[in-house]
Amino acid sequence: MNAVALRTDRRRAEDMTSPCSTGTWTRRHTCRSLIALGLTFCWTCIADPTTASSVPAEATAEPAQGGRLSEGLVFDFSQKKLQLKLGATAFFDYADIDQNRAFNYLYGNVGANSEVRRARISAAANLFRSLRLKLQVSFEDNDVEIVDAYLVRSGIPYLSELRIGQLKEPFGMEQLQSSRHRPFMEPSLLTQLTPGRNVGIKFSNAHLNDRLTWSAGLFYDVDTLDAVSESQGLGFTARLTGLPLWNEERDELLHLGVAFTYRGDANEMSVKIRPESHLAPQYLSTGTIALDTLSGMGLEAAYQRGPLLFQSEYIRAWLHDAEQDIDINLENITITRATKKEVEFEALYAQVAYLLTGETREYFPERGILGTVTPRRNFGLGKSRGPGAWEVTARISHIDLNDSFVHGGEATNYSLGLNWYMNPNFRVMWNYIHADIKVRTDFPLPNSTPTANLDNNAISSRCASRLTSRPSGSVPWLPAASLASR
Repeated sequence: MNAVALRTDRRRAEDMTSPCSTGTWTRRHTCRSLIALGLTFCWTCIADPTTASSVPAEATAEPAQGGRLSEGLVFDFSQKKLQLKLGATAFFDYADIDQNRAFNYLYGNVGANSEVRRARISAAANLFRSLRLKLQVSFEDNDVEIVDAYLVRSGIPYLSELRIGQLKEPFGMEQLQSSRHRPFMEPSLLTQLTPGRNVGIKFSNAHLNDRLTWSAGLFYDVDTLDAVSESQGLGFTARLTGLPLWNEERDELLHLGVAFTYRGDANEMSVKIRPESHLAPQYLSTGTIALDTLSGMGLEAAYQRGPLLFQSEYIRAWLHDAEQDIDINLENITITRATKKEVEFEALYAQVAYLLTGETREYFPERGILGTVTPRRNFGLGKSRGPGAWEVTARISHIDLNDSFVHGGEATNYSLGLNWYMNPNFRVMWNYIHADIKVRTDFPLPNSTPTANLDNNAISSRCASRLTSRPSGSVPWLPAASLASR
């Protein structure tokens, strides 16, 4: 299990005393959101991918070899059975965070801030019908990091597909879904207990006309691509999904899944959590926990009918033989003795999304994950344009990091969201998050117990843009989802 400790906060408001008033807070956020929306609207009018449809067919004919720009840059060398696709993704975030006095006392007044949440470029190549390569580089937090770097071999008898390199482990529906496709700006609290991207090898296959899928692999936890963590051992992760209900005519499906992961020689782990807002501090932390082995199990379910989508997951993690240091005082001598105990963490979420304009979210049955939303009519001016796609969302998520001698805290988040898909390349998101957090402090707060009850409210907005495309029709053997930037 890749329990990743999120990076420490880089931003703190200079004003550590005066909290924001509700009126000023709302007005400031509204003003900045309108500015961001206006800039996005201007860019959309200039770079809308549908502008190519007004060009005569003769002018848009694709050459047999060369390059084209249509939702991405694709170099298609069909005679040599080679296709190269380049893509880019950028998220621009703004958040205004309001806290109660206990929060301000512990962490200072966070207030409003903005950031480039995500900036990534990717390259994917298809070679000789059954061999694919993927490389994705991230420019975040003033750092350059290789996110994905793997090779895919398809058409293997009984196994269908093999992936080797740095890739996502097969665990959790939300974790496997691309950040470009999720209905909320940030994933739920549950994903902090799921494995992420690691170096390894994964096999997968689909059966019963893609109604049943499985994937399994061996992975090493990594800090970076070139540094396998010395504190983590080899792990096994597997996932099984099924579609007991799948009616394509009614756009209706019921997805069920289960996943399991095991880490031998885990040595140590830590979990640090923000309240589903990347600009908020890390309020929950388990500290570093020494242990022998680590295991986890997850359950997932999703029901979709037309524009309506319900989705939920539950995960339980077991820290086997976690060590606790106990000081024993013998007269003038203090002896520290380590005792081993079993520690359990759990998390869950449930969310609903509804597309007001009637679209249906994509679903990839061969992989058992949800995709993006494609508007029926892209936003713009003119007779052929429309409102884009509008979606409302709601979510509740919970995580408990308290057990035995570990006091990492407990949090419950309530989120509301509104998404505007202007076209396949641009999306504007608004999220409201209310977080109820209980943490154990090292010192008592004024008129309080060592356990602090904290309230946090955040209004966030995001302008998301992507420059990427599906494969062209000249290579019919290519799965539509295989080159999608994840």
